[in-house]
Amino acid sequence: MNVKHNIKITIILVSMFLFTQLLGLYVLNTDPLHITTEVNGTIQTAENPILSWLAPPEAQTESDFSAYFISIIFAFIFSIVILFLLTRFKIDIILKIWFFIVVVIALFISLYALFPKYLFFTIISLASALTLGFIKIFKRNFLVHNLTELLIYPGIATIFVPLLTFWSIIVLLVLISIYDIWAVWHSGIMQKMARYQIDKLKVFSGFFLPYISKQLRAKIKKMKKSKIKK
Repeated sequence: MNVKHNIKITIILVSMFLFTQLLGLYVLNTDPLHITTEVNGTIQTAENPILSWLAPPEAQTESDFSAYFISIIFAFIFSIVILFLLTRFKIDIILKIWFFIVVVIALFISLYALFPKYLFFTIISLASALTLGFIKIFKRNFLVHNLTELLIYPGIATIFVPLLTFWSIIVLLVLISIYDIWAVWHSGIMQKMARYQIDKLKVFSGFFLPYISKQLRAKIKKMKKSKIKK
């Protein structure tokens, strides 16, 4: 799989990546999992009842953070194994439903954080998450795919970041990087799963910018010219 991009595509991808980081910081800063209320002149923070079913457990001690970090590692490994098995045995419908549920939840969190905290906008956020999630997973639309990618990662981060400390985040990123190196450069499992998602599921996790190389573009142009001459 060719991972080389021209400068224009590279700039677009980097810009989308940076925008997602900034959006993620904003969503985390709004803390959609909690609400603030004033009681007898004192500002108190409470669990948001709308998103309470998504709220991660609150860590009280350093050992809690360590336990949550280990749980995240095992959950990550378990998810990769399940994804690989479902891909290996081509159980398409389960994969699509799994992706749909995750996408809708992440989109709802991000959209909820972006809109004012009123019931009307909450309903709009949920309806938008369901609609965009359906189009992304069961229909193919270039704009919807990339728009949802910008919103999905901040939503996922909202759930996991409270469970991690600064150093555990660093360790987690290092471990994920090691996994990526192994999965892409050595085992090739990442390419296989990506091809299966694109060719069979018609779903792709990540930003998607279709384009053709200069060499292929020149070859197509040459073929067209030869047809015109005939």
